[in-house]
Amino acid sequence: MRHAPAASAEATAGTRELLGSAALVIATVVVSLGMFRAFWHRDALADLTRQPGGWLGAIAIVACSAVAHELLHAITWYTAARLPWRAIAFRPGWRTMGFVASPDVPIPARAYRAGLAAPALVLAAVPIVVGLAGNLGLLVLWGLFALLECFSDVATLLATRSVPGNAAVRSHPEKLGCITVAL
Repeated sequence: MRHAPAASAEATAGTRELLGSAALVIATVVVSLGMFRAFWHRDALADLTRQPGGWLGAIAIVACSAVAHELLHAITWYTAARLPWRAIAFRPGWRTMGFVASPDVPIPARAYRAGLAAPALVLAAVPIVVGLAGNLGLLVLWGLFALLECFSDVATLLATRSVPGNAAVRSHPEKLGCITVAL
């Protein structure tokens, strides 16, 4: 007896989600830099000259943050969805000019969204808050750069906001978003 293929639906980012992500990122940059100036009476950008290692140090931080970004996705999916490591793939991402982590099996939408949000929280929000509180302009700038790396994650979070948390989803193979699958 043959079974009909499982029904699926896409939740992908369109213009609305991309513009929403851009607005959120731009607003965070403007507000963070404005708050730093208001708190410390100087520009965070002035700390660029204090970058350890100069431009080479900045390039190293960018490369390390890109790796950490994808590892945070994987670690969160491993933990939140209780996936074995072999169920998380690291594939070349030509749009990102690096590697992209994604679960190879359907996972609950709640865990999928947690994995999407983890880099923005750990690599962006925490450094921005610590930098604002501690007069560390360079840390604020690093956090803002990490937030720029999270642009597509934010757009995907916006695109998947109406997917029920317990729905099984897979990353969309070509677009920002996911595909819900019936198990």
